[in-house]
Amino acid sequence: MIIQGLKSGPLPEAKQIEHFFLSSGHRSAYNIVQTKEREVLKNPLVNPSQQQREGYQDTLVNLRVIGYLFLFLPGPNHRALADVFSSVVSAEDTDLATLGEIYKKCFVRAFYKYRKTPAFIPSHPSRPSFDQRVDKIRETLYEAPKDYSDSKFKALIRDNFRCMISGVYEEEYQHQFPEDEVDTALSTEMAHVIPEGNYFGLDKPNKEKYAASILAVFDRFGFIIEKFDVHSLTNVMTMIQPIHNSFDRLRLWLESTDKLNEYKVVVVNRKHAFVPEKPITFKSTDPRLPLPDPQALELHAAACKVAHLSGAAEQFEKYSRDFESTYVLAEDGGSSAVLEHAFFKAGLIEVGA
Repeated sequence: MIIQGLKSGPLPEAKQIEHFFLSSGHRSAYNIVQTKEREVLKNPLVNPSQQQREGYQDTLVNLRVIGYLFLFLPGPNHRALADVFSSVVSAEDTDLATLGEIYKKCFVRAFYKYRKTPAFIPSHPSRPSFDQRVDKIRETLYEAPKDYSDSKFKALIRDNFRCMISGVYEEEYQHQFPEDEVDTALSTEMAHVIPEGNYFGLDKPNKEKYAASILAVFDRFGFIIEKFDVHSLTNVMTMIQPIHNSFDRLRLWLESTDKLNEYKVVVVNRKHAFVPEKPITFKSTDPRLPLPDPQALELHAAACKVAHLSGAAEQFEKYSRDFESTYVLAEDGGSSAVLEHAFFKAGLIEVGA
């Protein structure tokens, strides 16, 4: 895979990517990580067990996560890049892989959401008509959304009942538009830029600790989103299911252009049936209904690029698939990564422990 001229795998030499660096200090910090990765590559394991192989690969991926964060986090005046820089230059050599693990689990993986099958929410048999629902919600239209359902409908209104990426209409409300205007209509879903799973279901102490670790990293990166804001219109987008799935699995992201609210849609697979080739422009039907936060979209894009170039995305996908199909743990510890994924989903992993 090639992203912005870079191939997934080992970190490139600094001299090959000079245009990414904002200063000599930025370049030097990157070199610290790239040098450590070279040391690991020069000392491969001999006759390792599956668990040892996974640990070795984890170390490489964790180091690459840091290296690619240096290249893709927003800068130069953004706290995220400054935080990674200060963490790397102050870390002991032996702690770099652990630092990368924290960024992988508490930043990159925080954006990843695996769903084996599309989410399906059946319509209520006595669902109110479009006009009745609009009338019901009109009084609170400009208030902060109270919950998922409230946010989803307000996002639909803001987005003119269309997927923000493809422009496809929501099939339930297509009859509100001229027939010659609606080329395609499908069921839409509400996508979160920062996944809501990071903020809810925190009744268990360990899950709360894990969520706190994620929020701490986001806070250090200068981006704070409170639990009650996760359904804010600045954090949600109307999408059809194929695009929502790609967005959640870090296979699709948005890159801003030099024009206000204009984005280029980037996909891992070259062809995607519903992704436009030309840049898209976000528009709100009402200026009082805010658009998605550009900073959140920028961080999501960075997580996607880092995930694929470092190999983290492949790990996430593998562990998710294995978790779905594994029933018996290997005696040699070879299922440890799958077990960790299960604990991770349950919020039982104490990051950095």
